[in-house]
Amino acid sequence: MTNNIYVITIILVICMTITFYGEKYDLGLILMNFNILFFIICILICPFTVRWKIALIFIIITLYRRNISFCTSIAIMYKRHYNLFDRDLLNKDITKIFCDNFKFIHNFEKLPNHPTIFVCNYIQDRLENLACVLIPGQVAIMMVKPAMEMCKFNHIISPIICRKLKGKDFENIKNKVYDHINNGISVFAYANHGISGTTGRIRTGLFKIAKKLNITITQIAIDNINSLFNCIPYQKFEIKIGETFYVDDHIKDAMKTHRFFSKSYKRFQNKKFMV
Repeated sequence: MTNNIYVITIILVICMTITFYGEKYDLGLILMNFNILFFIICILICPFTVRWKIALIFIIITLYRRNISFCTSIAIMYKRHYNLFDRDLLNKDITKIFCDNFKFIHNFEKLPNHPTIFVCNYIQDRLENLACVLIPGQVAIMMVKPAMEMCKFNHIISPIICRKLKGKDFENIKNKVYDHINNGISVFAYANHGISGTTGRIRTGLFKIAKKLNITITQIAIDNINSLFNCIPYQKFEIKIGETFYVDDHIKDAMKTHRFFSKSYKRFQNKKFMV
């Protein structure tokens, strides 16, 4: 009995460590499936009767069913689309995954009918990175190399604009944006520094590029996937398209976009689970 308590304690510490570092490095929703496995191991090694073990495992699986469904669907999608680079088919599959697991709300009818630079709020978890694929049409995704390699996005999405982690890549990024826009492809990029639902400090580089190239900016606010005790409940998941405009003053327009992110995030969280 004492040995079982020691083992359970160690496993629970591992679970908490995985959750902590998962959230710290934006991998919370992916790694919380490991927690489910650890909980089941705890139940199996506990001195319960077989009937109690089956009942407890059933409860765990029921509580975490959306975690399992969502992440399993994502894994199957990655396998199906690995090095396929079919944007329309990928959009269709990702849309189905989000519609199956959440109440997906959007206003895509506000999307401009010309190539633009989509500026978006920073996401909370790497799984939310996939939300950029929900945007219809041809879109080049801009991201830092570590995030791209971590998500293996370069194997399912094309084109990708890879930028340096610490910036200092303005001219290179400006030229790539110019090339994509001229080829009829919009550009998607995260415009702010933020974690865990905050809106963070906004970058002005994209607004400077848009002004220099005389390209429109389109605001996009993407919702978070919220969890309760690492369990993903059924909830609203929204993508809100804001204004499309030409940049006049890159500082003022960046701050205007920051206010759009903040207001949208507050609205997203209102009655999020009452669906």
